[in-house]
Amino acid sequence: MVGSPLALPSGSPGLSRQQLAITAWNVAFALVLIVWAFGWSGGKLLVGQSYTGAKVKVEEQKTRRAAAQATKRAARRSRTP
Repeated sequence: MVGSPLALPSGSPGLSRQQLAITAWNVAFALVLIVWAFGWSGGKLLVGQSYTGAKVKVEEQKTRRAAAQATKRAARRSRTP
């Protein structure tokens, strides 16, 4: 049976309470460090800029992929009589 890539392997015990606690601690610690380093509004600005930058990058990738697909289609059409 093919599962999702995020699914745990069969027979895996899952996440323990200790793993969840450590993960929660790491997230909280990272948030505190960001607020301390950049301030609340600075951290908010940093996250917003990263999100905006990611959106721009996705659009650029879509444009490049569309251009590459158009080039492939044109090449295939030119080969076919």
